Amino acid sequence: MAPYRITADLLDSAPDGVRFAPCPPFVRGREVSVAAANDPAFVGYEFKRHLKSVQQAIMGWAIEG
Repeated sequence: MAPYRITADLLDSAPDGVRFAPCPPFVRGREVSVAAANDPAFVGYEFKRHLKSVQQAIMGWAIEG
């Protein structure tokens, strides 16, 4: 996975304002370096916390038809 790993250096080289929200499942230290998971651009956990309610609303809408 090394050639495809998201690292802090990669995030630092990205344009200003970039946010990194990886899709689970991912393994810290394999797909996402530990440093990248600790980088300010990493918003994965906070982003996913808010995304869950959106996904639930969409599922409710879809089920109700």
